[in-house]
Amino acid sequence: MNEKFHAIIPIRNYHVDSYGHVNNAQYLIILEEARSQALEILGFPFEELSRQGLSIFLSEARLRFLKPVNMGEQVEIVTWFPEHRRAKMIWQQEIYRRSDGELMATATIIGGFVQSGKVIPIPPPIFAALARYVVKA
Repeated sequence: MNEKFHAIIPIRNYHVDSYGHVNNAQYLIILEEARSQALEILGFPFEELSRQGLSIFLSEARLRFLKPVNMGEQVEIVTWFPEHRRAKMIWQQEIYRRSDGELMATATIIGGFVQSGKVIPIPPPIFAALARYVVKA
């Protein structure tokens, strides 16, 4: 319990816009990469989920941009679950600049699982694995 995932992501040229900082839409991709890494750490890579006929859908994404992130920087994305529900996954994520640990952005991502086109409860093995990454406020 009370563990968090940590992913290091380098900011590449394709992440930035003409202003030289990460484009707002690219934050969603960077956050997705961190969530993908978290699922891999848990032993549930997307390839395996796909073989089981499972998909993850997102129903909501709330982002708060605090400071710009620039090309060439590295960010550390910290990910955890503020709640542990049977059918809804709530991912809390924070993006920090690695060079100085400054908080750059926060995100709350809400979604769940789909199988055969229908929303299903989080599969029991995944639900159990997520439990140790629940960090309540």
